[in-house]
Amino acid sequence: MIARRPSVLLFLAVLGAALFAPRIANGQSIECEYEDLLWEIETNPPTSFSRYGYGLCRVGDLLYSTHRTRLNIYDLSDPNTPILLSSTSNASGYTFQNFEVVGEFLYVISGTGQFSVFDVSDPYQPQLVEHHNTGGSLRDLCTSGSMLFTIDIADILRIYELDSVSGVAQLQSEVTLRHETLNSSRLAARDGMVFATNRYSVECYDVTTPNDPVYVATYTTPGIIRNLAVNDSMLYLSAGGGVEIVDITNPQIPIMVGYSEDEVAMSQIDVDGSLLCGSDYYGGVVTYDVSDPTSPTLKGIRRPTTETADVQLAGSTCYALATNRIVALDVSNDRPRSLLSRLTLRLNGGGGGTLHHSGGWLYEINELPISISS
Repeated sequence: MIARRPSVLLFLAVLGAALFAPRIANGQSIECEYEDLLWEIETNPPTSFSRYGYGLCRVGDLLYSTHRTRLNIYDLSDPNTPILLSSTSNASGYTFQNFEVVGEFLYVISGTGQFSVFDVSDPYQPQLVEHHNTGGSLRDLCTSGSMLFTIDIADILRIYELDSVSGVAQLQSEVTLRHETLNSSRLAARDGMVFATNRYSVECYDVTTPNDPVYVATYTTPGIIRNLAVNDSMLYLSAGGGVEIVDITNPQIPIMVGYSEDEVAMSQIDVDGSLLCGSDYYGGVVTYDVSDPTSPTLKGIRRPTTETADVQLAGSTCYALATNRIVALDVSNDRPRSLLSRLTLRLNGGGGGTLHHSGGWLYEINELPISISS
């Protein structure tokens, strides 16, 4: 289908309006709010921002959040009115980091070489079950079924069996990754398989026998891998400047089926059905349509006034953890944006730029180029 284009007269009219619009100085950010904001709340406590020590996870009507040294639990039974049920501090004084919820227990990286287990069966009063020392500074943690996996900065993958009654984690085995991760490893797991990233590749291990993990394959990519997610038979990578989708139906032969280069650097990603959300650390919340794995399509980029550390996707609602706040966004109405045309003008002076929106078209003058986007 051929996209319709605005007429020359419309373009000149909007160009004239844009030329007299308020100017945007070079390097000046545009203050804006999230579109389709459902709600936002301040985190507890409100502290200065760091990209570490933040995480989100929604399970049923509960939203769990780590905010530096606090573990917060919110009630979302009324989706428009989140209520803080409890805020638990880390007694060790270390920053909480990545975590997972399995049944009535929460597993969270809670210190150098340590993860903690909390009983959250009563969300009003989480109880510490144990601190588990691993011996190596942990980089990431994930779960699948009754197993928990950790990876440390020495590239050691540890596999634990979880007791569904006590929540205690029992070490079953450990394996050193074949490729050096340069302190950049992330984990994802499903159906007896665990995937561990390093800078340019993903290693896959069969852990159906937890005390005897078996190396399966390595998938390599030219772009730096920042994070990953697994959903059904697809592995999603935040790699390079966009999204890479890998078919892992046969884990021994991972096949790249789709890629989108959009100049976004997502530190965290989450997938639910045909949607993928990511946190572009300095750029905000990014959404993709991944209904066709061979053609992931950028749908929206929300650029808030604060950094975004983590996202959690639940249906068409994306929860985003930004500086001192959590926001809930309706991402169901996002649609693809595409650059339609660009021309170059010779202007006197330099610096600055203008924006103008009219009739579904966005006109941008930024120094010399003029861009038109739908």
